[in-house]
Amino acid sequence: MKITEQCKFGIDDCVNKFVMINGVPQLDLVITRNQDDFYENRYDFRSADPSREMVADTYMLSSITKTITAFSIINFADHLGISLADPIATQLPALTKFSQLSTKLRVIDLLGHTAGVNSAKFNWASFSAASERMGVLESFETGEYRLSTDVGKMCSWSYASISYDILGALIELKSGSRFSAFIMEHVFKRLGMTQSYFDVSEIPAGKLCHPTVYDHGEVLKLEGVPNAVRHRPSTVLFSTAKDLYKWGKYIASRGAVGSELK
Repeated sequence: MKITEQCKFGIDDCVNKFVMINGVPQLDLVITRNQDDFYENRYDFRSADPSREMVADTYMLSSITKTITAFSIINFADHLGISLADPIATQLPALTKFSQLSTKLRVIDLLGHTAGVNSAKFNWASFSAASERMGVLESFETGEYRLSTDVGKMCSWSYASISYDILGALIELKSGSRFSAFIMEHVFKRLGMTQSYFDVSEIPAGKLCHPTVYDHGEVLKLEGVPNAVRHRPSTVLFSTAKDLYKWGKYIASRGAVGSELK
């Protein structure tokens, strides 16, 4: 399918208005039909020219990594010897040493924010702390987390990033690999996601669009770039629009696109 110049102009005009009004630092757009790309462009609120060449195209995607963690738990459950119906305490004994989690808490409860696990707030100002290099499983085994279960919130939706860190630790325990290494090998590599990274130091020079926050009309850069190893299953991922499109296409097809992960 081909897109007309008039249609391109209309899309660019709408997107440019959106980024200008909302102060979006940078936006990559990929439009697809029948699994084929037929239009892509990049926009920047600091420039009225949407075709301006920009090298930095790798973004911090934060919670999108939760979908990768959840999908991997389900997709590789048999391969890893994970039973979604089992209590998490039997699957991940390290949790019981420092935490007071309900014995009824199952793996499947962690997948849908219905576990009632107390939330963990991330301090984005402490990226350089030594503990930020601690592995996901290691952080639970050494008592870095001290969790409890709010029984009153179990079976009801309550957003909790920590649930996905627990699932990441489970992947590490069952696979014998770091979470990031497992995902890179079994997910990103198989889907051709060659521009996705968990470690900010691996991003090619000049490719990272520095994380920003939009605050009262101003775009402010974060003082440091999050690189917390233990939060990779829930919060820290860097990728491009094209790689994200590959992941979105895969999960939208419920894993049927070429059966890449089978």
